[in-house]
Amino acid sequence: MKKAGRGLCATDVPQKYGGLELDKISSIIVSEQMARDGAWPRLGRPGWIGILPIAFFGTEEQKTNTFPKIASAEWVGRIAE
Repeated sequence: MKKAGRGLCATDVPQKYGGLELDKISSIIVSEQMARDGAWPRLGRPGWIGILPIAFFGTEEQKTNTFPKIASAEWVGRIAE
């Protein structure tokens, strides 16, 4: 995950937080390719799940502390049931 996920987990994360800050079309192309290769559940979803709630509702401090770790695949997002 850490080797393959670098950058791929953070296609939509701003560059100032360590992400790629891709436009939506480029981000979708990356996601589609990962889905074709079967990598989406392992790489795309964990980053996406961890990023969206913070992107929409997080403070600047949360974004600064969390996004770089998700972008580098040091941390992996999960949803608890």
